[in-house]
Amino acid sequence: MKRLTKKEEIIMNHFWEKGPLFVRELRDLYPEPKPQFTTLSTQVRKLEGEGFIGKSDQGRVQKPFARRAYRQVF
Repeated sequence: MKRLTKKEEIIMNHFWEKGPLFVRELRDLYPEPKPQFTTLSTQVRKLEGEGFIGKSDQGRVQKPFARRAYRQVF
């Protein structure tokens, strides 16, 4: 299983705690200084490509959600 980076793990923790989130909602959960929208969007797309995040239909838009559990082994 792929090991998540610290930044990826933070993103996934937000999805596990809050459920489906748009990237702008995800960005609002970060303290100042907030990461750039495009940076978060890229990381979410990367996690989606790796199968960690899926998308649910919300009308004409799709809302990302945590797709599978992940356990980091030390």
